[in-house]
This record gives sequence, C-alpha cells and structure tokens, in this order.
Amino acid sequence: MCTSEVYILPIKEMRKIIVHHYAFTMAFMRRMEYHLHRSEKLLEKTTCSSAAQRVRQVLDYLNEDYAQTHGTVKKVPFKIFLKDLAVLSATTSETAGSVIKAMKEEKKVLYNNKIISFI
Repeated sequence: MCTSEVYILPIKEMRKIIVHHYAFTMAFMRRMEYHLHRSEKLLEKTTCSSAAQRVRQVLDYLNEDYAQTHGTVKKVPFKIFLKDLAVLSATTSETAGSVIKAMKEEKKVLYNNKIISFI
C-alpha cells in the first residue's frame, strides 16, 4: 500500500542514546504518548457508538491522519475497499457502503475507484 523503511537498532545502542541524549528521550516519549493517546481515543469512540458512527469516525481519522490536499478536496492517497473500511470500523461492508452513500449525498465525500476524497 505504501513505501516504508525499517531501521533496526540494537538494544545496547538504544540504551546509550536514551541515557546520554535527554532531548531525544523526551521527544521519543512525547511521540509515544501522542500515539498512545490517539489510539486510546479511537478505541474509546469506536466501542461506544453505533455502527454508522464508527464508520464516520474511522473516516474522520483517515481524513485527519492521511488525507492530502488537492485543490479544494483532501484525498486519502491509497485505495480503501469497503471491506477494509468495515473491518476498521467493526461493521459490515453493507453498513460501510451505506454510510459512504449517505455522505456522498450530503456532499461530504467522493468515493471513486476505491479512493476517498473529502469535500
């Protein structure tokens, strides 16, 4: 789906960096705290709402974290199948499809060739 790089750092080297570089350690901890907080909020929202709300919340999450601005719209730069959206929101493909359809009618999203765009 996307290009990624993996860096392997031996634990001894990581310990040296943590002990001797306070700024790095604090930046690393803040970053981990941010991701933990985001994951906690997403879990909190998706476990306490209806199926349609969960789909909308996952779409909001995709918009906030991945969408890139192209003119007047924001596009998620990778394909998202309805089945994948359903899995992410713990719903059925039919529910995900009906939410996408409703949001298209509300002129909030476009869904063409598995690409989601936010208007």
